[in-house]
Amino acid sequence: MSKFISFEGIDGSGKTTQASRLCNFLTDLGQKARLTREPGGSFAGERIRSIILTEELDDITNFFLFNAARSDHCRSIVKPLLDEGFWVICDRFFDSTDVYQSNIDYSIRKMCQKMAVPAGCFPSKTFVIDIPGSVAVERLQARQGKLTSFDAKSEKEHEANRQKFLRLHNGDGRLVFIDGTGTEQEVFRKIFDNLPNIAISKGK
Repeated sequence: MSKFISFEGIDGSGKTTQASRLCNFLTDLGQKARLTREPGGSFAGERIRSIILTEELDDITNFFLFNAARSDHCRSIVKPLLDEGFWVICDRFFDSTDVYQSNIDYSIRKMCQKMAVPAGCFPSKTFVIDIPGSVAVERLQARQGKLTSFDAKSEKEHEANRQKFLRLHNGDGRLVFIDGTGTEQEVFRKIFDNLPNIAISKGK
């Protein structure tokens, strides 16, 4: 079983917080764990992330930049860590492409996914933190600092993306949908209850 766990959800869902919390939890238990993110995670990936966030690019260019970042991230960070026995906790992965770049033809998305993600680099579990678009807007507006181009969407746009996440195919049981409207502790408890079968003690 792969020790690769990804977190998904619309912006403001709390996925980043929960991904960090799970990584810290595993580390506290003596497990080798590393937190990473997409786009980004690797040296080249972070440079591509900066371009995506700061430049106004067309959909096709953005799509291939995301896949280029993922390819480097998987090959230089994720795969080596998994080979060394680490738990890899990733804030977003290929499910985000299916949601946010759903205007790209499905067959092209899947072909690029196969090219960018090497064997052994698929998550064994993906937690989708689900919140309504209205809650996302409230949380994002409460944040200090300037919102990124990922965050600065209307309630209608956030809700539309939420519905796309909820429609993701779950034939293999990889996706676990978690209600993200509770407290941070309540949400993490639900995540903990759905962790893969690993030797961890109860608590937290």
